[in-house]
Amino acid sequence: MPEEPERVIREAVDAWNRRDLDALIALCSEDVVFVNPPNAVEPGTRRGVEEVREVARKQWEFLGDATQRIERLHERGETIIVEAVATRRMPGSGVPIKNRLLSAWTIRNDLIERLEALGGGSDFDEARRSVGLD
Repeated sequence: MPEEPERVIREAVDAWNRRDLDALIALCSEDVVFVNPPNAVEPGTRRGVEEVREVARKQWEFLGDATQRIERLHERGETIIVEAVATRRMPGSGVPIKNRLLSAWTIRNDLIERLEALGGGSDFDEARRSVGLD
């Protein structure tokens, strides 16, 4: 796997975990596309850094202390498929809950051009199969 796309993805996840909006946006192309499934916190397709900025803010507000950890990366041509785990504490109890996530990233010129959430939680295994990961 090319070193630069992996670095960009890891830096973006780290910025998301730190709630560092400036660092996250600095890794995005001006015409970045962010696609979230219909059952997501912020469903739909967003275009451009301002819309991605707003999605990140809403995710952080809704998801509280959630963090993501990358488990595996798979190269599929120009796309990198990322398997990750999101962890947060259950509101009111502090009990940790985990959710597996699958996403597809396109990195060009060391910037995120497209990020698509493919599935998470109960949809994770089906999403994995849909991109040829068994």
